[in-house]
Amino acid sequence: MLRDYNRLDDLKTATSCANGLHSWQGRAAYELLHAVEYLILAATVLLQRGDEAYIREKLHMGLNRITSAFYEGIRQVSSPRPITSKALFPR
Repeated sequence: MLRDYNRLDDLKTATSCANGLHSWQGRAAYELLHAVEYLILAATVLLQRGDEAYIREKLHMGLNRITSAFYEGIRQVSSPRPITSKALFPR
């Protein structure tokens, strides 16, 4: 769990860098990195069997950030191609 907290400093640095990118990719990356921070916090408290309200709040905030990143990408891509199993698992 201490490693999780130590890695949060690096994650916050990456989040700050993404926030400085003034493009839809930067905004989407910022939202995803911020979501990871919330999810790490939730996972750490889950492992400690901690406050359920805190866990619920962090999971909710993480999900909101992921959703925001998806919407940012959807707004910018004119006609996304459907993902097929061949694209995911090429032979």
